[in-house]
Amino acid sequence: MDQTVQNLCAKGKTPIVDALTQAGELLAKNENDTTVVLVSDGLETCGGDPCQVAADLRARGLRLVIHVVGFDVNQTEAS
Repeated sequence: MDQTVQNLCAKGKTPIVDALTQAGELLAKNENDTTVVLVSDGLETCGGDPCQVAADLRARGLRLVIHVVGFDVNQTEAS
């Protein structure tokens, strides 16, 4: 796992929708309650609506709780 993290290359974007969508795909077959911890440094910058994606995942039947941890976010980004 450490090597995987070290191989990541930051690109200066915040694709929250893509991250939640990928999490949903990975968790689609899970029938248990699941917690996702989303760590971010700001607003979605790739044109999606994270709240809508979260609602869509719940509507698909995923038993999911999403906790968001924000680092270095301003008041606008935090709300």
